Amino acid sequence: MHFLKRLTLLMTLTGLGTPLLDIPTVAQPWIGFSDPLRQPESASRDFSNRFSGRTFLVYQPGYVLPASSIPPTPPTPSHKPVPKAYQFALRADVGLSSHLDLQGIWGQTAMRNGRIGLAWLGVKYYLQSDHKHFAFRLAIQPPFSESSISGVDIGGYTETKYRNMFSTEFAMGFRYQRMGLSDEPLVNPETGHRMQHALLRRSGKSIHASRTYRFAFDPAASNLFISLKASAGNMDILPIEVRNYESPSPKPIKEQGGLMSLEIGLSLLRPAWQFSPYFRIPIRQTGAAHDAIRLGANLQLR
Repeated sequence: MHFLKRLTLLMTLTGLGTPLLDIPTVAQPWIGFSDPLRQPESASRDFSNRFSGRTFLVYQPGYVLPASSIPPTPPTPSHKPVPKAYQFALRADVGLSSHLDLQGIWGQTAMRNGRIGLAWLGVKYYLQSDHKHFAFRLAIQPPFSESSISGVDIGGYTETKYRNMFSTEFAMGFRYQRMGLSDEPLVNPETGHRMQHALLRRSGKSIHASRTYRFAFDPAASNLFISLKASAGNMDILPIEVRNYESPSPKPIKEQGGLMSLEIGLSLLRPAWQFSPYFRIPIRQTGAAHDAIRLGANLQLR
């Protein structure tokens, strides 16, 4: 067990030797809840040893909300099909002190794309007062050698424990990402003109919030949880190089979107491990946000 934990930590922090400069920042979603920094998060430390390793699996069956429940806001058509996809990632937590953890996330952190490598590196600070727990996390996205930040994720968490094995959690956060260059067709929502083979630079800002209720059912605090999640953000898309562009000089394009989802799952807790399967369904989405039903599971060795 200790060997597996050390191996997971090594893979997480080194990215299996993958150079940081080879990891594209486009691998991270600009809005949504599928990457490891948006998984159910506790405001209290959930492992007793110095190290914890986690595996995240997410599967997208390909279903989407009915068109009638999504406002037809451009540029994303409400009837756009969602393909089957999956994602895989690892996360390691190292306790540096009684109040401070070092975290690393490694793997394919976006649906259907994203090369394997170190995705986020962060620190998490814990505070405790009576029956309330508080935490704050700051995560930075590599590569760190560039002149400006590729991504920063700031999150705050609270947890309140009540009698009768019931607890509530609240989390909110802010994320900024410069998602690098991508080569793909794009339609300008303002002019309707289509850019063919455009080299694009994307930068996005988003805010996230979640409210979670946990109902424990055994002495180990295994629980059924229900979580309501909301996210909103905007993205600036700047064409750097355009071929066969049908209008005058390219101008920055702005996209906005919002998403609300309901997540229901089960957390089985034991002293050496924790397993949490769940499913998530989008309730409301507008603008450029486009989510589908997701099935996921988290396995933690602690």
